[in-house]
Amino acid sequence: MNKKKFKLLGKKIKTFIGLLICLLLLPILVLNITIIIQSALYPEQVPTIFGVAPMAIVTDSMNTGNGSIAAGDIIFAVKTDIRQLDIGDIILFKYGKALVLHRIVDINESENGRSFVTKGDANNAQDSEIVYAENVIGKYSERIPKLGHFVLFLKTTLGIVLFVILPIFIILGYELFKKNKAYRKQKLKFDELQNKLLNYEKNKHLEELHEQ
Repeated sequence: MNKKKFKLLGKKIKTFIGLLICLLLLPILVLNITIIIQSALYPEQVPTIFGVAPMAIVTDSMNTGNGSIAAGDIIFAVKTDIRQLDIGDIILFKYGKALVLHRIVDINESENGRSFVTKGDANNAQDSEIVYAENVIGKYSERIPKLGHFVLFLKTTLGIVLFVILPIFIILGYELFKKNKAYRKQKLKFDELQNKLLNYEKNKHLEELHEQ
């Protein structure tokens, strides 16, 4: 492989790595900024992304083994019509100032609407408080095992620095690097053209002096 081809290959590899970094960091950056802004503007509400509320599980109240929901998992709760919820569904709801993910074991119907009796699958007793419709965040949809540890880390100062501030600097730095490289390349071409013009004028002047 000659020097020119090797240089071209290196350029392609650098471009690919830069694009890969942007593709990996941008979704994380957008999600974190969205959650941070929502939390700041609406501190009493649970941050959602397109109607989906992600939450890191911190207890084993739903952990009965065999791939069940466990501490350290991240779950996704989807906003659902309260009337469509049924016994056996797992819901995410406000429990005082905390968020809880438990299963519906009974439903109460009254003139004030529906309310739910809930219980953790691994708990021996039902939850002591009734869950009212306005406190239901959504219905459990999916989980990603162990990712909750990472999500909890994102809420720390170090996590914010590494996955919010640092990605911004990396993306901005990469863009500045590309622009600076393009500028230097254009400047080099301009300087070469300018030198050619100067040499041409110098040679022409010498020819004129020689003819005289």
